[in-house]
Amino acid sequence: MHPETDHTTDHITAYDEAAVLSKTAAGDEVAFGRLMQRYWQNIYLHVLTYLKRSETAEEVTQDIFIQVWKIRAELTKLNSFESYLYTMTRNRTITELRKKRELAKEETTDDIAAEWLAPDGQLTYKEMYESLMRGVAKMPQRRREVFTLSRLEGFTHNEIAEKLGISRHTVNEYIIDAMNFLRTWMRNHTNDSFLLSAIIALILYES
Repeated sequence: MHPETDHTTDHITAYDEAAVLSKTAAGDEVAFGRLMQRYWQNIYLHVLTYLKRSETAEEVTQDIFIQVWKIRAELTKLNSFESYLYTMTRNRTITELRKKRELAKEETTDDIAAEWLAPDGQLTYKEMYESLMRGVAKMPQRRREVFTLSRLEGFTHNEIAEKLGISRHTVNEYIIDAMNFLRTWMRNHTNDSFLLSAIIALILYES
């Protein structure tokens, strides 16, 4: 499913979202095409930013608009279709990221378990964990605090937001900034790519 440009349509001559949503809600496929033209590129680029793979981003974007079509009868009841769409996009992207992270854990955990149980492996892991903690210590105070509560102490984003008196969105931004910083930090401070991938999978990719 891709949005197709249709310049011949005369029942919606200029983009009027209320009219487009009303006609889409009534089952007008041409109006739905206009809706897709309006939002497809932004949704696709947003998903691609997080998932990094164009094929996956395209599939997710397509699924999002399929879902919009399925609930089309409810579209005129929404206070803001754009907010609804981006909430749907955020949730779908998070779902895909969690699938990706679970797969990463499955691929690495079994393979490295035996090595970690060996004395040398435990020492290497301990050294890498200490390196990670040095990276955590380098972060600004609030970012460090949010990361510690989330990834090391197991608090949810909602719990952190309530505890620190900030919004859940702000918590999410701190986590993203922290993970980006720490991935770079760890890659710059270790030569063991095998255990590095494990650290990233088991700590930085925890949801």
